Amino acid sequence: MPEIAGFYCEIDNPDASGVPLLLLHGSGQDENAWSGIAQDIALDAPLIRVRGNIVWEGKYAFFRRKPDRGLDQADLARSVGELTFLVEQLTGMFGARKPVLAGYSNGAIVCAALARDAGHLTRGAILMRAMSPEPAVPFPSMAGYPVLILSGATDNRRAPQDGETLARQFREAGADVTHHLLPCGHGWDENGRDVATSRQWLRDIMSIPSPSLTTGTATNTMPS
Repeated sequence: MPEIAGFYCEIDNPDASGVPLLLLHGSGQDENAWSGIAQDIALDAPLIRVRGNIVWEGKYAFFRRKPDRGLDQADLARSVGELTFLVEQLTGMFGARKPVLAGYSNGAIVCAALARDAGHLTRGAILMRAMSPEPAVPFPSMAGYPVLILSGATDNRRAPQDGETLARQFREAGADVTHHLLPCGHGWDENGRDVATSRQWLRDIMSIPSPSLTTGTATNTMPS
């Protein structure tokens, strides 16, 4: 298993010609959470399955949460900084091809923050069972940046409005947002709609030019 920018990674299809897919798992999981499902989403792409670098709930996560399950903003910022460096290294490895982010749960939250703060380094973001990293803070300009948000209608780990709040923040920043509320809970949709929707969305965004984004970071006004 190679180590890239301090993260353990598994790379499937490294010589594939498609846009790389950077895959971040949920809390209490590891890079194997994406085994099988990632190949079904992107058949002709390098797949970089990343292991979170903190120990959490018996396995790993990308950032910590507080005892009340609130987001630890300082640790989230730390994770975004480290993942930004990872993305920079990966872009160099794959012939300057910007990766698409794909995150589930804990990984989706940090992917949302990474897209917000360093969207110019990535091609788009797939956010499964996500919530906003900072619901009350406007995102910087992200004109044309493609985002797919997949929420679960019976997700017992998310408030009913979490997915729409995140979608609204991206839309207000000018991103090109697709949001689906799937008839499932927090886990993968048993009927394969996470995979089918993500696969079609990837095909669609590959047919349009990549947006040109400038760097920008939202100001943190939320208490930590």
